[in-house]
Amino acid sequence: MTFHTLFSPSRLHYLSVAALALAFNAFALYLQYGEDLQPCVTCIDIRVGLWGVFIFSILASLKTSYSWIFAALSACCSIFSWHEIYQSLNSLYSSTGFLSACELRPAIATIIPIDDWLPALFGVKGMCGKAFWSVA
Repeated sequence: MTFHTLFSPSRLHYLSVAALALAFNAFALYLQYGEDLQPCVTCIDIRVGLWGVFIFSILASLKTSYSWIFAALSACCSIFSWHEIYQSLNSLYSSTGFLSACELRPAIATIIPIDDWLPALFGVKGMCGKAFWSVA
């Protein structure tokens, strides 16, 4: 058994990761349109990262000779999303609150104007600040 076959995830693994990313994005859209919780910049950054995980996981599941590149890009998008989640929680529970770290456009918009192309998915409509929702 070689290293590649021992640690190479199956097609089902990549499709499961893609389904999980799609479920998180569907939940975010439900919160935005069903519960009228407008996303802030950090939420949009997380959403962009999760769409990257979805797309690159689907491409990695095709099992071409470039699948390892797509798997690595999916992992990078996942790390970006987790970093944004950590930053948002850190800002939310700090003494200064969200206002110290809130920007006007998503981070990706300086490279790709995705908020102009797909405003229903990536348009920033909410302001950073205290959380307007709770679990309980």
